[in-house]
Amino acid sequence: MDQSLGSKLDLILDGGTCPGGKPSTLVDPVEMPVQLIRPGAIPFSEIEIALYGNSKSTHPEARG
Repeated sequence: MDQSLGSKLDLILDGGTCPGGKPSTLVDPVEMPVQLIRPGAIPFSEIEIALYGNSKSTHPEARG
């Protein structure tokens, strides 16, 4: 887990070490539309499709 994110998040669910190299995709579900915090293994466009049925943006920006 990226320790620098700890001070910026209210809750962290740490499932331990994951196989593979890409980190988890982090999103902020409080804001609508959902905001990308850190890109990772699941493309943000797939998260948008799962939530909204289509992609809301073509070039999501990571905050921070």
